[in-house]
Amino acid sequence: GAAAFEPRASFLALAEDRPVALSLGRLYPDSGWIEKLGVIRPWRRRGIAGTLVQAALSTFYALGRTQVGMMVDADSATGAPSVYRRAGLATAKYHVIYRLEGVQI
Repeated sequence: GAAAFEPRASFLALAEDRPVALSLGRLYPDSGWIEKLGVIRPWRRRGIAGTLVQAALSTFYALGRTQVGMMVDADSATGAPSVYRRAGLATAKYHVIYRLEGVQI
């Protein structure tokens, strides 16, 4: 089935009344999906992303979803995969994408 934006599983982190991080959730009939997750540079490495992931996981569980997925760049310079592993997520699928250097796709 199609996924729908789920505001109850979407979060905005504020600091000094300004947005510093965002997590958007989608609800499938049998699972949840963390569609977007981002923290602006000056606020990274403070545990905000992990807190947003935990909030989404808890919300999806409360909504009856015991499977939650997301996509992430395994070579992320921000260390994103370690954030997700600490939250209890594990790699379910791994895709390798090759491209020619200097060629725009």
